[in-house]
Amino acid sequence: MECIIKTITLILKHDYDIVVGPKLRNPGDINLPNFEAKPIKNPMEIQIAFTSQKGVDVLNKYIIK
Repeated sequence: MECIIKTITLILKHDYDIVVGPKLRNPGDINLPNFEAKPIKNPMEIQIAFTSQKGVDVLNKYIIK
């Protein structure tokens, strides 16, 4: 969870092409004091970010046309 928070707040930078992880409750409140990051659990929600053209190309390779 800490990695997600650091990425959202731009403290952590990465060069991954595709990032997969849990969706957080109220990510807009992440800069508030005493914010407790918790994933959405019922049902678990997952998010996928394609952060480069290389990542998008991988997605396009497996799309059924």
